Amino acid sequence: MNQNAKLWLRAANPLTPPRGMVEAQRAARVGAVALGIGVLQLFVGLLSMPKTEALAQVLAAQQKGQVMTAQQVAIQDAIVGMMPMFTLAITLVASVVYVVLAVVQWRRTTWVIPTIMLAFMAYGVLGGFGALLKIGSSIEFEFAFVSALMWLVNLATIAMYVAAFRGGRMFEKLKRTY
Repeated sequence: MNQNAKLWLRAANPLTPPRGMVEAQRAARVGAVALGIGVLQLFVGLLSMPKTEALAQVLAAQQKGQVMTAQQVAIQDAIVGMMPMFTLAITLVASVVYVVLAVVQWRRTTWVIPTIMLAFMAYGVLGGFGALLKIGSSIEFEFAFVSALMWLVNLATIAMYVAAFRGGRMFEKLKRTY
């Protein structure tokens, strides 16, 4: 294995503390790599989003047994029709934010961005897991498979953010002493 790859893998390990300023900086920059993975993950999620008909079926299954007026059904249909465009817009905005945060993390090697991302990731992982359990069999298999795969990628990026947090903290302390 390439020596440079070994150094980056060591930096991405949340259980291995950095041994010096260069390793601390590399570990902090792992947060920028995790943000890049997040951008890719956003677009994979967008591409694997269930079709509008499948979303309508999920909503219908969730509201089964509820008495709905014709106006409420029309509103539900309008919401389902707008979801693909809304999801695309949110994905584009989030991607821009992730790229900006990645550039800042790479240049500043701070511990703040990994901390914020850890909070968001923890919320997202728990929410995504709860959603998978709640909807269960009413979603398409491909979407369930991709969602489970994304959940595992989220766990990996959480480990990278932990490493970036540790590296950023150590890098900040070492910068103050020199």
